Amino acid sequence: MGSSVKSLTLAAVVGLLVISTIGCVRQRSYEAIPTGAYHGSVDLRWVAPDKFLYIPNETDPFYFQRANGEIIKPGLIYTDGGTIPRALWRRPVNSPWGYAPAYLIHDWIVDREVESLTRAEIQRADQILAEGIKTLMEAENDIDPDPSALRRVQRTISSRVAKRNGKEIPWHNHLPSPEDAVERKSVFLPEVEE
Repeated sequence: MGSSVKSLTLAAVVGLLVISTIGCVRQRSYEAIPTGAYHGSVDLRWVAPDKFLYIPNETDPFYFQRANGEIIKPGLIYTDGGTIPRALWRRPVNSPWGYAPAYLIHDWIVDREVESLTRAEIQRADQILAEGIKTLMEAENDIDPDPSALRRVQRTISSRVAKRNGKEIPWHNHLPSPEDAVERKSVFLPEVEE
């Protein structure tokens, strides 16, 4: 064989080894993410296109129990599901509502004190989101386990753009407080005295 063919063959073998190693590492990282359990009902009230108010169900409260036993029970909060750019919604796995319970838990952790969260608190919230999504993927429902979709979400939420967007004023700051919104039929219409 000529030296150029040997070099090409060696490059192909090295390339395949690198690709298979990366695949194993990614698979292990997916496998390393623990799963928890969701309980209760998620009740949402429409606020605006793709924007909702989560209202805790008094008789069947929604919460996420992490693998370590920690329980996260969101209270009244505005949510847009996953904050995913509209251009990416064409793929079903990129729906801002595809992993709604996990996104709701993440919103509860992050949106309450977005301006004062430390890097460690944001990383914790992102880890809980990954655990929540994997829990949905592994549960018996219509969501297929998709490690690549989970990796895309993880890359997106850990990107500089996402972190910068997380420090901006949340979209719902101009709306009434969630507590006031529950009493109204629409958060856009002024109260009408009877």
